[in-house]
Amino acid sequence: LGSLGPDAGALLCVSPAVGLLSPSMRAALSVLLVGSQPQRVLSLYRIGRPSRRPLRLHCMMSADADSKQQAAGLLGQGVADGRELFTGDTHAKHYAQFRPTYPPELYECISRFVGDGAARDLAMDVGTGSGQAAREIAKMYKKVLATDVSEAQLDEARAHSVQAGITNIEYQREPAEELNVEHGTVDLIAVAQALHWFEHDKFYRRAYQVLKDGGVLCAWGYERCDMGNEAAQKVFHEIYEDILGKYWSPRRRLVEREYENLEPRNIPPTDLSAPSLTELFPVVQRERFDMPVPMTIADFMGYIKSWSSYNTYRRKHPEANDPLPDIRRKLMAAYGTDDDSTPITITHPVFVMFLRKK
Repeated sequence: LGSLGPDAGALLCVSPAVGLLSPSMRAALSVLLVGSQPQRVLSLYRIGRPSRRPLRLHCMMSADADSKQQAAGLLGQGVADGRELFTGDTHAKHYAQFRPTYPPELYECISRFVGDGAARDLAMDVGTGSGQAAREIAKMYKKVLATDVSEAQLDEARAHSVQAGITNIEYQREPAEELNVEHGTVDLIAVAQALHWFEHDKFYRRAYQVLKDGGVLCAWGYERCDMGNEAAQKVFHEIYEDILGKYWSPRRRLVEREYENLEPRNIPPTDLSAPSLTELFPVVQRERFDMPVPMTIADFMGYIKSWSSYNTYRRKHPEANDPLPDIRRKLMAAYGTDDDSTPITITHPVFVMFLRKK
């Protein structure tokens, strides 16, 4: 591999036991294969599959040095994998103010899968962010333990809980892979628009430990929005892909695939002596529905400010012009108005993945 050089082709074949690669080897491969050409693609294949179909773990690697750490995370190194993008106070406030509120249909969907006779004593909201999911789940369970790695996000979540008069949520700062709760005590683990940031094998195994027998892990996210008209959709594509595309973490692309890559059967093990994740979570079920979000054009500008890609762009190019004023003008033209308080409705496809512990 060393003889290939950093600008070599972007296809790497490894053995069926992807998990046998040591962390240092994974990191070395990520550095080797991120060459000087932009938008390299590394696909991991399992040798031995009759069809030679690729694993559903595809690492979109851009060539700049900052992406090497992200690439290492996708290969399993799993260090600062993008979660740090949500730790700033300003970003946390934008996130709390402008991210869409999940509809009642989502929580009805969760309740149906959990079942009427299931215990509802303790739920966890992992990667809680501003805590909007935790506050709704608190209406369904006696106690909710909400966790996040960002103290700024937790501060926002606590403030919203106090404002809403909710007293049965406990917030604590910790990584998703290190849930600090007794084994076999949790009825439900919810993950709202955050699963793609986790170290998946570690998280699933820790979730299995803390869930009760028959307990449920529920992860959901929302895909790119439909702007409601063709002209506005082109403006959305301009900011999402043309301007900010290379500033999205590779892990964001997992959302665009609706977490298909993150089903237990697609996660390479870190320890081949451990039971497979499909043994731990034999039941997998999916739901999908649309989430209309009424807002104004000004609100949509705030929503863009909550994007990790926008914050990465601004951090890397502090002297560059902010692209949002131009996007604002183009959106107003697309909607036929000169007032950014004009109401619009965007629609996000919501996808939900349920896992039930054996």
